[in-house]
Amino acid sequence: MVKTAVIIAAGNGSRLRGVSGSLPKPLIRVAGVPLIERVMRTALKAGIESFVIVTGYESERIRAFVERIPDLCDRVTWVHNPDYHLPNGGSVLAAREVVSEDFVLLMSDHLFEPEALSRLLRAPRQPGECLLGVDRNLSGIFDMDDATKVRLVGDRIADIGKTLGTFDAVDTGMFVCSPRIFDALTACASSDQGYSLSDGVRRLAQNGRMAAVDIGQAAWQDVDTPEALRHAERMLYRSTRKPTDGPVSRWLNRPISIQFTKVFLALGVTPNQVSFLTLFLGFMAAWSISYGNYAHVALAGLLFQFSSILDGSDGEVAKLRMTGSTKGEWIDTLVDALTYVAFFTGVIVGHYQRTQSFTALRIGFLGLAVAVLSMSVMYFYLMNTGSGSLRKYVTAFTEMASDRRRHPLYRLMSRLTFLTRRDFFAFAFCIFALLNRLDWIFASMILGIGMLTCAVASSAGRLLRDSGVQALDEKAVAVEGERPYKG
Repeated sequence: MVKTAVIIAAGNGSRLRGVSGSLPKPLIRVAGVPLIERVMRTALKAGIESFVIVTGYESERIRAFVERIPDLCDRVTWVHNPDYHLPNGGSVLAAREVVSEDFVLLMSDHLFEPEALSRLLRAPRQPGECLLGVDRNLSGIFDMDDATKVRLVGDRIADIGKTLGTFDAVDTGMFVCSPRIFDALTACASSDQGYSLSDGVRRLAQNGRMAAVDIGQAAWQDVDTPEALRHAERMLYRSTRKPTDGPVSRWLNRPISIQFTKVFLALGVTPNQVSFLTLFLGFMAAWSISYGNYAHVALAGLLFQFSSILDGSDGEVAKLRMTGSTKGEWIDTLVDALTYVAFFTGVIVGHYQRTQSFTALRIGFLGLAVAVLSMSVMYFYLMNTGSGSLRKYVTAFTEMASDRRRHPLYRLMSRLTFLTRRDFFAFAFCIFALLNRLDWIFASMILGIGMLTCAVASSAGRLLRDSGVQALDEKAVAVEGERPYKG
């Protein structure tokens, strides 16, 4: 599989000068991350391991920026194109001196989802053939006038260019190339006015060496103008939405959290700092509700709901900054656990302050102990699977419970898991708090703990067994791979 990407970062980005000023185009930030860093990190997620970056305009500033990023700088070989003011074919050809095998070709101003490049890398290819990732969804193209159009015959490229009258797809700026692309560009190099990458692609197509691969529903965007820049940011912000978002997250929490995320990105706040802010708000809510009077209970409900909203921002910041990690997932998960324990403790104390009922106090703390035990089982499962996100356990439980051979009770519990989601119960608690119904919060908490305990008790054995078998299988595969061949 191809592991090297050539990134063209030589142009001066004149159409973005009103936004960038003197900043070279690859260093323009989109949703808090410079273009070139976002392209490199996305390529790494798709399986790329090393980079050749071709620079031109303000090359020293681009190089200085990348060399300050520890996990990227050692992966880069630098090439400079002094004729960067000419069309981009010369920048591609400049990489010939350091690239001798098949490679991925990317543009520093084309953003894309990892799946788009992964799909291109997985596509079958004949020896010496080049592939271009194309988008056939023409109605979804942001600026068709500026797009490079592609005419296809089956999966073969018949013609390419910005001025094609009839076309079937649009060039996404992602290629898998053989060194033949250099030969094609050399054959185009007779003009003093330069030659474009499209000229080389057109020549390969004429020789039957250029195929197209549809990237499907994966999102991408060429960032050439201020309007395209704003559209790219909107695209990235939309990408933070999750298919698993419940109605409260989808219609209330997420639209608010993304506005805070924009502020956090502008201020340079890290995902972990956002997580600790949500923890602080959770502790404040716990302290407030423990008083038991209406003013403190209402304030606690609002604080807990606000903490739930910001709980989405740490993941959004991590995704947009492309800094997500298992360690970050664990911090988020443990912060959530501490918030739940603190708030539920506050509810129990506040309820006792109102009722002076020792029975309710005992039931509350017994329920809290059971909740901690259930969460410990889930965390043990996460450690077995190498994940730090509780969504892993919820997804595994849902898949197990959806099996039609299972008892209907499992399927019912699977459908009711949304009741134990933070976005739902935090919003419900906020409403109950504003209505001064601390008793409803207490009862809902006990009911939710009971549902969680039943779900964990009924599924933990099988899920832990399956995760253990999977871990043993992976270890066996690793050992087999290390065993020397004796044939």
